[in-house]
Amino acid sequence: MGLQTVFVSMDDNRFRQRKIDESATLGLKIAMPLLSICAPGKCLSGIKNLGNFGRLYAFPTAVVIDQFGVTSVKLMSGSGVRDGLDGAAKKVMQSAGLLPASR
Repeated sequence: MGLQTVFVSMDDNRFRQRKIDESATLGLKIAMPLLSICAPGKCLSGIKNLGNFGRLYAFPTAVVIDQFGVTSVKLMSGSGVRDGLDGAAKKVMQSAGLLPASR
């Protein structure tokens, strides 16, 4: 299956079609919740309609999913994503046999 990346956009719904077009052009998966359901800052229990990603409370958030489709780690905020994404993705790729194990 390999490594897949999904980006989450919190753009206003007015830009929804632009994000759909951008996703198709770039070949990237972009998840975009319906803001009419829960506007940013109004969902104290998190944005709920992102399926298997679980609830997201801060943006940017990176969700690393293992080869079985299970959320392995959720990294929130700019520094959390920056500091943890490489290691989290590497761990999942090693467990899937896509990278050799570290020594």
